[in-house]
Amino acid sequence: MLQTAEDALHVTLASKGRHHVAQYLPAGEMERLLQSAGKGGAGKGGDEGDFAANRLEAETNVGMQLLKKQGWNEGQGLGAEGKTGVKAPVNMQTTGGEGVGVGGGGEEEAGEEGGDDFENYRRRMMLAYRFRPNPLNNPRRAYY
Repeated sequence: MLQTAEDALHVTLASKGRHHVAQYLPAGEMERLLQSAGKGGAGKGGDEGDFAANRLEAETNVGMQLLKKQGWNEGQGLGAEGKTGVKAPVNMQTTGGEGVGVGGGGEEEAGEEGGDDFENYRRRMMLAYRFRPNPLNNPRRAYY
C-alpha cells in the first residue's frame, strides 16, 4: 500500500503543469504506438483480396473439413449437383459500384482522409489514459 502511494505521489509530482491527457504519454510508449500504427490497419497496405495468399489449409480449416466429409472436392461448385454453384473463390475486397451506399465507394473523398488521423489520435489518447496520474491513490481496475 505504501509503495502504491509513493508511486502515485511520484507520478503526480512528475505531471505538475500538465493538463492534457496526451502529455502523460511516455516517449517510449509513443514510439511503440507509432511503429505499430505504421504496419497497417484497417485493411490497407496488403493483398488481402488475393485468395491464394490467404488460403487456409484443409487440416486447420473446420469449414473445409466439413465440406470434404460431405463429398465436396476442390474445384467443384457448391450447388445441388456441384456444377451450378460458384467455383471461383469470393474476393474479400469489394469494389464500389452503382448503388453501394454511403461509405462503400472506391474513390477517396476529402472526409475519408481525416479518418486515419482521427483513429491515430484516438489510439494515442487511449494509451495516454493508462499513464495518467492517480493523486488520490484510488485503486484502478484493469479495464483497458
